[in-house]
Amino acid sequence: MPPDTDPACAAQLARAREEFDPKQARFSAEVEAYSRWELDEDTATLAFFREDGASRTYSVIPIGTWLVDRQDWAWAWADDAFPEASRRRSAVLQSFDEAGGQGRFTRPSFHAHAEDVGELCVLAVHHLGGHAQFRTMGDLRAYHVVYPR
Repeated sequence: MPPDTDPACAAQLARAREEFDPKQARFSAEVEAYSRWELDEDTATLAFFREDGASRTYSVIPIGTWLVDRQDWAWAWADDAFPEASRRRSAVLQSFDEAGGQGRFTRPSFHAHAEDVGELCVLAVHHLGGHAQFRTMGDLRAYHVVYPR
């Protein structure tokens, strides 16, 4: 049964979304005054910088990448482009299938529409107890769960 028609999955997504939206709004408010950001996969950090020299740094766990034009999703735990330590931290997401993920969290990659990617990220933030989600823009988008440092 597809996740959007399975009542248990739909309820789980609704709970995760209810938690996600205010978290994401708080994160957006925290970083809106910063004009530049740097994502360092090796140190698993995301830093924001203001023109006056102030900065704010977060810890991150990669979720995955989405190739926009091909609509291909790949989990970070299965992607050699991420450092080994990041892949290990991201691999915890595979256990989400035990809680109703219906195989979406254990397949290394698959076709996914923008709505699917949004749902996966909402569920990842929920499952990993994250502060929010951060994504890079462009043809290849990288998604990360953000944590305060």
